[in-house]
Amino acid sequence: MESARRHNIDLSAPLTAKDLASIAVLSNPELKVLRASENLASAQVFAAGLFPDPSFSLGVDTPINGSGLVNAISASIGLDVGALLTRSSTLSASEAHLQSVRFDIAWAEWLTAENAKLLASQISYLRKIHHLSETALALSHEELMRTETAVLRGDLPRSAIQLPLLVNTDARSQSRNTESLLLVATQELHRLMGLPPSVGLTLASPTPTTEQLELPVTDALFKLATIHRADLAGMRMERKSAAENTNTARMKQYPLPVIALNAARDTGNLKTLGPSVSITLPLWNRGRGDLAIAQATEEQADAAYSARLLNIYADLDAAYSALLLVNKQARDATEIALQMDALVSGTLAAVARGDYAASLSNELRIASINKHIQAIELAMKQAELLIALELNLGVPLENIK
Repeated sequence: MESARRHNIDLSAPLTAKDLASIAVLSNPELKVLRASENLASAQVFAAGLFPDPSFSLGVDTPINGSGLVNAISASIGLDVGALLTRSSTLSASEAHLQSVRFDIAWAEWLTAENAKLLASQISYLRKIHHLSETALALSHEELMRTETAVLRGDLPRSAIQLPLLVNTDARSQSRNTESLLLVATQELHRLMGLPPSVGLTLASPTPTTEQLELPVTDALFKLATIHRADLAGMRMERKSAAENTNTARMKQYPLPVIALNAARDTGNLKTLGPSVSITLPLWNRGRGDLAIAQATEEQADAAYSARLLNIYADLDAAYSALLLVNKQARDATEIALQMDALVSGTLAAVARGDYAASLSNELRIASINKHIQAIELAMKQAELLIALELNLGVPLENIK
């Protein structure tokens, strides 16, 4: 996409989601293969625009009996008028198909760019979650060791170790699951960008923009999508191509002539010159098969376009509704996390004065970390839904007015 190619990238600084999207569009191996398909469509336009070559025939007949006779000679030069008459619609169909291919390439580039943004966002949030998970794991392990020591001394019953063990197990599972998700997202980003796994990527932290964005309702978003989405533009061009092919098939239903100019000399040395016209008699075939195929193809293109519009509206509505809900959940989770921070600060001060045991402080700190993890997970969901909206719109959200 042109906007991606004009984006300036500072390789000395951490890469933003937009940086990664631009690099992915330029370096993705699958996109490089897809762009080669444009050459095939261009060649088809070139072929459709060529005028038909004339035909030429020459014949010589030698008398095998009689006397005073000469060799009979015949020559003819002809032109397929039918190919000339259908050239315009055939060329229009090929040109529309070429535009469709170009729009398809642009849409594939858009999908790749948005996927790169999504992976970059997920990696940034997962790194934060993994860091907090490791902190919670260390605290839970510390509390488990303290409880085990107290049980061995006889200060606590053996049943007292069950809860710290369960908390430690959950913290370990959370950390390992996040580590696995982070690895998968990182590998997928490298694959998308056409980079070997050994190449390290320093990513910039995502900037939350959900609260500052004022998004229109679903109907307005759908209207924007019909204007900006490259895949819809490509499908409109494909419908135009199918309609032109139907016109060509209709024209071929009629007996389109091949005209020729003939010159001949018979064995009696009589010379003649005159035109001829040849047609295919429309008795049984009449081009009905080609017309039926063209009409079915046109109907299929129309049906696919209508289905795509319905899916786009449904996807936009689902993402928009989910975003409104997640926004509320994220605000609540952030407020709870901040309240837990205040509670932990007060508890740490009480532990320092000797008013509370250190175990209570660790339990609260682990609970606070879990609340922060929930808030970050919801922030990641917000980012994912915003990218889903942007992907379905076909235009950056910041360009919406």
